[in-house]
Amino acid sequence: LLMIVMTGALHLDGIADLLDGLAGGKDREGILHIMKDSRVGAMGVVGLVMLLLLKYLCLFNLPLEIKSAGLIFMPAAGRWVQVVLAASCRYLRGSEGTGAVFVEHAGERELLIASGTLIAVALVLFGMQGIFLVFLLGIAVMVLIKYFEMRLGGVTGDVLGAASELIEVLSLLLVLAVI
Repeated sequence: LLMIVMTGALHLDGIADLLDGLAGGKDREGILHIMKDSRVGAMGVVGLVMLLLLKYLCLFNLPLEIKSAGLIFMPAAGRWVQVVLAASCRYLRGSEGTGAVFVEHAGERELLIASGTLIAVALVLFGMQGIFLVFLLGIAVMVLIKYFEMRLGGVTGDVLGAASELIEVLSLLLVLAVI
């Protein structure tokens, strides 16, 4: 709840907008147009509910001895994916979009810092198993990059927020599965 308040639910808005766009848009322009609409459609609402329930279930089922570690690793992984996408993908909204400044200032240096930070966090929290977690997340992020490049031609602020939410959930699922 604190993370939602701190971000102003911006990342949750991103996943809702992305899901609405992907469900209703027939082509790139249609998807981007729907994503820009301030209203939330049925797919966005269902996606939000499912995402929040999945996060809750993962956190509920994390053993107490690693719950704190999972709560630290989850947002670290979620913010890392934003840097990876920003540094690796073309921004689609020009200078007017919410993520424009972020993407504009993300490059190799920021990617290395973010990746090094995530690896260090994973090592401290989970030992060598943490490296395996980061490896698995890296594969997932490569799939996301490929998908967003093929389907949209790049990223928007909504895509960055959605990716953050998706990787947060995946990181919790992986912690449950691997650790």
